[in-house]
Amino acid sequence: MTMRADGPRAVGWTAFLLGTIVVLRAAAVGTLGTPPLTSLGALTDWGDAHDPATSAIALVRFVAELVAWYLLGLTMLFGAAGALRSGGITTLADALAVPGARSLVRGGLGLGLLASTAAGAAPTGDAPSGAPSTAVMQPHLRDTTERGTAWMTPGPTSVGHTPAPETAPPAVPAPTTWIVAEGESFWSIAHDVLADVNGHAPDDDQVDPYWRALIDANRARLADDADPDLIHAGQVFELPPV
Repeated sequence: MTMRADGPRAVGWTAFLLGTIVVLRAAAVGTLGTPPLTSLGALTDWGDAHDPATSAIALVRFVAELVAWYLLGLTMLFGAAGALRSGGITTLADALAVPGARSLVRGGLGLGLLASTAAGAAPTGDAPSGAPSTAVMQPHLRDTTERGTAWMTPGPTSVGHTPAPETAPPAVPAPTTWIVAEGESFWSIAHDVLADVNGHAPDDDQVDPYWRALIDANRARLADDADPDLIHAGQVFELPPV
């Protein structure tokens, strides 16, 4: 399924950034104006002409405005990537994103950030009558082994004999293929596979190399090998080793 931003969430995030920039720009008057950056000497003279507290506040305001502009630029890139279905723009935005900025912007746009629940966890039982249908991420195993835990129960023992120790639960085989569910992307699949295998939510620096390996392993299965964002529910992808 093509990665798209959540409309209301994206509008709210963009409005927040623009409002922050407007407020910070309006505060850039008098002693809180933008420090001169033409040369180190000019910056030093500016600092000497103001008391330390005023200089510190002015610098914080200036840096905060730069950060807001930077996040707004990343937001525009990620939004364009989702709207144009462009893997090239997504790669450019990821390359320009410093650690933490990618998660912040994707969260603001509603792109590719999922809860840190393990992949394949599905509710049991039938859904209540009239409840809306929900797309569930379900790993697909090549063999018939079901996910779960088998516990060994000690059998009866003879008098005078020490019971045999309990056997540890057998290891559950890692999934080797993945069936794409509605709303998933390569990024969300990579995130959930790593969370499932490692037992905790990975950060962006951990997801990024596996995300790229996942795309490379399945490029021949893509509808457009130049656009990894364009995937569809029901496609089956190979999962490279973690």
